Order: sequence, then structure tokens, then C-alpha cells
Amino acid sequence: MIYTKSFNSLISQYDGDEQEGFRFVKKYLTINRSELFFADKVICIEGDTERILMPMMMHKIDKKAHSSRNVIPLLSQNISIIEVGAYSHLFMPLFSFLGTKVLLITDIDSVKAEKKIDEKGVEKTVYKSCHPDEGTHTSNASIKHFFKDAGLDNTTNPFKSLVEKLPDDKIKDNIRIAYQIPEPDGTYQASSFEDAFISLNKNFILKHQDGLNAYGALKNFKDEDISSDYYNFALNKVAKKSSFASSLLYFDNEVGTNDETWLVPHYIEEGLLWLQLI
Repeated sequence: MIYTKSFNSLISQYDGDEQEGFRFVKKYLTINRSELFFADKVICIEGDTERILMPMMMHKIDKKAHSSRNVIPLLSQNISIIEVGAYSHLFMPLFSFLGTKVLLITDIDSVKAEKKIDEKGVEKTVYKSCHPDEGTHTSNASIKHFFKDAGLDNTTNPFKSLVEKLPDDKIKDNIRIAYQIPEPDGTYQASSFEDAFISLNKNFILKHQDGLNAYGALKNFKDEDISSDYYNFALNKVAKKSSFASSLLYFDNEVGTNDETWLVPHYIEEGLLWLQLI
């Protein structure tokens, strides 16, 4: 059975001020990604790093899951990867409208709340980017929108609440969100893809230190710079995100030793395994 819907009827799912979001999505699809209408599944990513690495991460998940699950490989499915920056929440009504299975991959973007006195002497709360160890909130609009009905802002520490959410808490009908969480055997909480990747693949980074420097992926660093403060290492030593991502593809050796190949961060693996299921 085939169902038809008018795209213009989608505007009714954008309430009030959100109708600006409808106009943005309509322009985006007209100019960039009309193939989304023909996809069985969609992965929304933020930028260049994930765009460059996503096919390889899908391959690694396919390879890892092949022996344990009777599923169709991700790379054999009709999956569209779209780069939406920080605006994935604007697409959620569209995905609900289409009924497409969607994975939103985004950064938890740690910030901390601080009280400030403005020029009029009024106390205000401001949110400043910070190390995830100090995080009290997220600045990510898509995460806040996804959990807006879950009382996230009513918790004493929304950032901690996000980190502690269970996998099923991150699913809303046909949409799942994925953001940084600690690795199963680790304690480090990342704020972005880069520090999540570096914390998990520290030995790979050290093994290819000279090459990553030469290719303009990382600025020069000493071994002790990457010892434990992955947030500041990613912030200060990643020279260019697109070069960093391309270099990871170049130096990856899947048939090599443990420090010659890299692993997919847990939060992305968890999301891709969900998407892989029919």
C-alpha cells in the first residue's frame, strides 16, 4: 500500500515561532538534500569530521556486528547521511511526518551556569563553555529540544542527567539521539567527537604522531600532553577538523595491531547498532 502526503501540510507540525524552522528545512531540502525523501533511514551529523568518517565507522560496525547479529549491513541499506550543523532539531517534525528511521549524532557541548551582575546591577545566569568535568548544562539546542518534555531543565544538574540516561531514554518513536557518554570500560566524559575519539584511541594517536603532525591534522605535542586531559588536547592541538578526519582514514590499518587501527566511540556505535536493525 502506498500513502501520499502533501509536503505543505508539514507546516502544521511547526508551532508558532517554529515556523521559521519549517522555512529553513524547506530551503535546505530544495537546495541540498532532496534524496532524503527516498531514503529508508537517515543519519544526521553536525559537520565535516563526521561526514568524512561516517562511512568508515559504518563499515567498522558492520564488520564487528557481522558474527553476532543476523542483520543487513549498514552499508548495504538505503541510508542517507545529511550534514545539518546544530539544527537537527528543526528536522524532527519532518522525520516524524515521513516516518523515516533517524539517528541524530550530535555533541553534548558542556557548559556551566554562572551568576553574573549586568551593567544595570541585575543578576543573571550565563552559560559558559567548560571542561565536561565542570559541566552543569548542555548548550546543544537539538539535545534540549529532544528532551524538552522529559523535565531536563528541572533537574539540579541537566548535564549529569543526560550522561546517566539509558539507551531507551534516547529513543522517541522513529528517532534516536546519540551524544557523548563514557566508554563501557572507562570513566572519561567527553564534550565533542574529537575528545571522545582521542580518549578512546590514545595509542593510535601516539603511534601516528609524526604523520598527524605532518599532515596538518594535529599541532606539535608531547606525549604527556595527551595523558588524560583529552578535552584541552582536542581544543588546543587539533589543527583542522577536516584534516584530522582525513588523516584518521589515511593511517587506519584494519589488519594491523591494536595501535594501528582505531575504534568507533561508544555513543556512535550504540546509535549505529540501533539504526542497523530493520
